[in-house]
Amino acid sequence: MKLIHNYECEGRPLDELSEEDRFMVRFSKIPRLSQRISTLTFMGNFPESVQLIQPQLNAIIAASMSIKSSSKLKKILEIILAFGNYMNSSKREAAYGFRLQSLDLLLDTKSTDRKQTLLHYIVSIIQEKYPQLQSFYTELHFLDKAAL
Repeated sequence: MKLIHNYECEGRPLDELSEEDRFMVRFSKIPRLSQRISTLTFMGNFPESVQLIQPQLNAIIAASMSIKSSSKLKKILEIILAFGNYMNSSKREAAYGFRLQSLDLLLDTKSTDRKQTLLHYIVSIIQEKYPQLQSFYTELHFLDKAAL
């Protein structure tokens, strides 16, 4: 491309070039050539790429459906939401949901004596008042494959 550019800058006639070189001159004039080639390459390889990752996609979809259909996990998340609403009741209105990232805060929120986290407390409440929820993991399938 540099040689073609230099050739043109010198003002030399394109007729002196071979047919292949004239093709390259025209080819070099295409706007956003590298992006277009990348797009065409991606489109050409897309079916093969999808076929390669289809088993992983199926595992993720199956695990997602398993999580979504788990009634015990839903109840546990409701309990966590209720605790969060209770703890924030003086600051704001009740929430109808929470981001999954905020589950990390269950480990960060500790008791005044710093011996127990909110997660430990919620687990003890579930064991004491909702023992049927302790086996929630039995409703979750394909998580190990999806985690890969």
